[in-house]
Amino acid sequence: MHIDPLLTISLVWADVDIHEVVVSVASGKFSGTTSLYIGPGELSDLADRLSGFPSSPEDQRDFVLGKPFDRESEVRGSLYCQDSTGHLCMHITISCAPFNSSG
Repeated sequence: MHIDPLLTISLVWADVDIHEVVVSVASGKFSGTTSLYIGPGELSDLADRLSGFPSSPEDQRDFVLGKPFDRESEVRGSLYCQDSTGHLCMHITISCAPFNSSG
């Protein structure tokens, strides 16, 4: 079974002080999802940072969502070109605190 790599960032709740997003990542060998809180404007800042990628074969764009705003969940990403012909690569790390049913 072949799975195309996927990164989805969905805004699920927002007010003037905080936004909740769900980040899902999938490849042929891994998939994961986490929910985290970010500050207003972080998604538009991320879109601005990634806009126009890649501008050259040496272009690399890194980002972090979640920390230090949300101390329990974090998503780190890096987009870069695999070679001089512009084949794109994406490295995503999702970390989150384990669910604690006691509160």
